[in-house]
Amino acid sequence: MIEALIALARNLAPQEGINTCLLPDVEIYRFSSTNTPPLYSTFSTSLTLTLQGQKEIICGAQSHRYGAGEAALIALDMPLSARITQATPARPYLCVHIALDAAQMSKTAAASPPLVQSATPAALGIFTADEGLLDSIRRLLQLAAHAELLPQLLPLIHQEIAVRLLHHPASRALLQPLLTGSQPSRRIAQAVTLLKQNMYEKVAIDALATELHMSPAAFRQHFKHITGLSPLQYQKQLRLQAARQLLHQGHTAAEAAARVGYESASQFSREYRRHFGSPPATDAGQAQPKN
Repeated sequence: MIEALIALARNLAPQEGINTCLLPDVEIYRFSSTNTPPLYSTFSTSLTLTLQGQKEIICGAQSHRYGAGEAALIALDMPLSARITQATPARPYLCVHIALDAAQMSKTAAASPPLVQSATPAALGIFTADEGLLDSIRRLLQLAAHAELLPQLLPLIHQEIAVRLLHHPASRALLQPLLTGSQPSRRIAQAVTLLKQNMYEKVAIDALATELHMSPAAFRQHFKHITGLSPLQYQKQLRLQAARQLLHQGHTAAEAAARVGYESASQFSREYRRHFGSPPATDAGQAQPKN
């Protein structure tokens, strides 16, 4: 099954880098060297299946490496960095990235067996894809050659992928923040949405905790446990990644800093360098925002 998926991915990703295709919400990553600069992006709810090679994905202090047949599932909007750790021209790193509809996942979950609560919910995790999930992704990629069938079959295959994720014990546990009503993980999902919507504004974390009917201490604890970041670190990384995209588009460091909510250009430069490893002016030409 993996070999069949590799063949499909190679065909759909003829170019180095991030390839789009006829399929909406699907991208194929192809990198032939581990010297590729780190990739930075804020990912929404999505599934990334590695087919060949290996990648490391990092959020805050958390780091995950995953290779062929393993998938990264992201339940909440997360600012992440990634680097290719295994790739050659003969065997390039290949993966399929599929954006998932969070609302549809929640709707599908309502018709699924009751969720078994996880003691360690997380917004990001790695699991081994089973044959059923691999087969549904194979049929998804095959649709790229049949544009006439997309309107009828694409929604059905996306629905199948959602069902298979919800019935796989490991992936279902990772989707817990989307599915658990008033549980702390669901409240953290609401907090993530609010922080992203207001990422350029100062947010009173204690007031946000109260709005979500949590004590400030419990809110901070659950937020960091699920996302790997404190609420303020989360907002800061969103801002820095947005600033990096602005720099890549030709804005100056001062313009980017002001547009993402920094009042001090020197503070922006310090935090940017700490996060990305280079000052804004040096990094501007190297930025590789996700398409």
